[in-house]
Amino acid sequence: MPKRRAHWAGIAALAFSFAVGAADAQYQARWDQVGGNWTTGWVDGNRPACIHGNGCACGGANYCGTYRNGNTTTAWPYSCARPNDTWQLRCTVRNARKFRARWDQVGGNWTTGWVVQNENACGHGYSCFCGGGPNLCGWYPNGTTTTVWPYSCKVPNVTWQIRCTVEEIPAGAMASAPRGRTFRNPMIGRYFVDRCLGYASNCDQPAADAYCRAQGFERARAFHWSYKYPTRVQEGGQVCNASTCGGFDYVRCEAGGESAAENYSAAPGYPSYTPVPAYPPAPAYPPQQQQQQPEHQSGGVIMDTPQN
Repeated sequence: MPKRRAHWAGIAALAFSFAVGAADAQYQARWDQVGGNWTTGWVDGNRPACIHGNGCACGGANYCGTYRNGNTTTAWPYSCARPNDTWQLRCTVRNARKFRARWDQVGGNWTTGWVVQNENACGHGYSCFCGGGPNLCGWYPNGTTTTVWPYSCKVPNVTWQIRCTVEEIPAGAMASAPRGRTFRNPMIGRYFVDRCLGYASNCDQPAADAYCRAQGFERARAFHWSYKYPTRVQEGGQVCNASTCGGFDYVRCEAGGESAAENYSAAPGYPSYTPVPAYPPAPAYPPQQQQQQPEHQSGGVIMDTPQN
């Protein structure tokens, strides 16, 4: 089975979005569950450390702070709603590396195109599970194939085989690459970002562009949405709490001077399908880097040299 950013029924996903794709990051850090398969994946940063800031305190115990490569610590994946359920997490830090990955339809002409990312694998997270069959969501190494339901479970008997291709981007090559970030499962507080900018108005590209501008970018180059709730619109703040609501699964933002904004879709004659590998939601800690947190140097082996 592929290694996955795991999601189990009952886990309350915290409101957090990972930002990936920074061209100038010096390091990448990740948290991994000790004895389990949950992982944050590699997160860009300019410090050789992991930040623990969500699910890190409960009762009188407080493990929030900065951890070095090899350190372990405790987390409450359900927050204090279930104080007796804890995980051990291990921090890993490495020098920044970038890869480009793509999915291609075996025997067809559908492709995601190249996606710049931190993982040395292809992520399969949409249309990767149908009915009582196997759950194929997860990470796949270069050259492997897997199954996708291109029409989702609306047409369960139609499947494709898709093949993963991954290449490492040479050091320094990212300096001239277009600058942008992909925000997965973007949130407004505890609500998904609605696919419409206003309530049932200015949907899709206008809403994605507005989200990117709020994050300091010029526009959205690509996005994907699905039916989910509750969602909140960006203009007016209304909440949609029904099965007909739609929220973004990811928004790919870019700065000015790059290629014209476009919403990727499948090749002509094929059903629409997500271009950016995405993953099931996971407990969203640690959060984005927080300042002035205590540095912990216990609970693991301290290593000052990042690992590749």
